[in-house]
Amino acid sequence: MLYAAESISLATLEILVHFDGLTVPPLLHLLHLNLPDKYIQEVDRTTFDKIRKRKDAEFAFKEEGEKWVKSGSSLALKVPSIIISQEYNVIINTRHSDLSKLEKIKSEALDLDTRLFK
Repeated sequence: MLYAAESISLATLEILVHFDGLTVPPLLHLLHLNLPDKYIQEVDRTTFDKIRKRKDAEFAFKEEGEKWVKSGSSLALKVPSIIISQEYNVIINTRHSDLSKLEKIKSEALDLDTRLFK
């Protein structure tokens, strides 16, 4: 799977919550992608909020993601960010038969200020 965010700032926050603070990731790249809406399924907000409140939320979200991948119901899944629930991440199933519909617009280095990792 490929994890994407709808904004550069959200992508940066997602990176920060997954690093230990002592490690500055070497060589990060920002991919600008385009995918027509018809290939994107959006998670039901009520279902998301119920799962988010569970004690085992991390496990439950992974389980729901695995179900989605196995179903093959869409190329991409738009989900609220756990960090900022008013913004969205997009999960892309790289094994989906419609993967060729995902268009790479450009790639560029993502140069983050090292103070973010203190």
